[in-house]
Amino acid sequence: MKKWIMALLAAGMLFPNGQADAETGQVHFYLNNEKQLLQQAPYVLDGRVYVPLREIGNKLDARTVWDGENKTVYMWSPDSSLEWTLGSENMMVNGQSIKTDAAPMIRNQSIYVPIRFISDAFGAPISWDSSSYAVTLNQEPNRYYSTELSKAKIWLDPALQKLYISEGKNPTAVIEQLQMDSTEWLSMEAAVIDDTSYLITIQSVTGEPHLHTYQYRYLVSEGELRHHTQIDYYGFKSTVNRSVFDGKAVMLDSTTLEIVNTSGNVEHSYPLQEYTGMEGPFIVEQVYEDYLLVRPYRLDALVLIDLENKRATTLYEALLSEEEQSYLEERYSDGEGIMFDYPGDQIRFVKREGDTFHFTYKGLFDNKEYNVEYEVQ
Repeated sequence: MKKWIMALLAAGMLFPNGQADAETGQVHFYLNNEKQLLQQAPYVLDGRVYVPLREIGNKLDARTVWDGENKTVYMWSPDSSLEWTLGSENMMVNGQSIKTDAAPMIRNQSIYVPIRFISDAFGAPISWDSSSYAVTLNQEPNRYYSTELSKAKIWLDPALQKLYISEGKNPTAVIEQLQMDSTEWLSMEAAVIDDTSYLITIQSVTGEPHLHTYQYRYLVSEGELRHHTQIDYYGFKSTVNRSVFDGKAVMLDSTTLEIVNTSGNVEHSYPLQEYTGMEGPFIVEQVYEDYLLVRPYRLDALVLIDLENKRATTLYEALLSEEEQSYLEERYSDGEGIMFDYPGDQIRFVKREGDTFHFTYKGLFDNKEYNVEYEVQ
């Protein structure tokens, strides 16, 4: 590493002479030759370019954590790690202690570090243009999908089918063997269950014209995979499912809803196809101890399930006019349940008050919005 740094010094790439651009008063930052707008501007001090660590970390898809008690800053990604204490000339890069000739600094309530040390940690070469006072960090194409929560960050490597999770002050944990059938057109989100437990939802849209959606759910607790499910949808409708109920994960396959605790134990299992008498898969919109609101995906009609009596009510039959009911049923029976112009019941849940459920409903013929309610008898 010393030879590499000396080569950069000799090339004049790391330590600009003089002050920043006299006209702008700034050093300009580029990532892979694209100019980046930063809330906290880089600056030059003692011949070094300092950059705001958290902002640069975000640009590199890393997670940055400040430990105010120990005055230590951490940065993690699936491939790299950096640990540095204010005032110290030693930093930890990928588990190895490295002697430096500078230390992190606080400016405008942000942590700044010399950019070359981020370059060291992330293997991202840098270049300096003295004529424009522009510093460029060059990073290899990011192969990860990521989502960030208040106290954690999660990355997905679709090629290796691995999840990486960094939470609290802990470096990255690895979860393998995701068993994903498809990795096309990916998206990922996560819901917090408790301080160390998350429900991670990954979707892959595939086929032509992208009608097939695979939805994978992974319950992760204390860095370990506890439970996972997969459900396949075919069509253009929403695939948003409820994620968490009463501190537990909401997980489902094509016919069954499971309520799973953070140890991975299934506390409740509801056979939706049996309860409703309808073909799956389903969308789970609301979960209560005594009721479920689910929507068969192709029919796109909201169903209220009374769990005590195991009784299902298709709400459009109770809330829509006979003419609208006939219109929906005729369109669906003609095989339009997956087509663009099949409207579904247009009933949307608003709130529950005891055994009364409140909804909005958009008229199928006049397109007006109505407030409607259904009381369980």
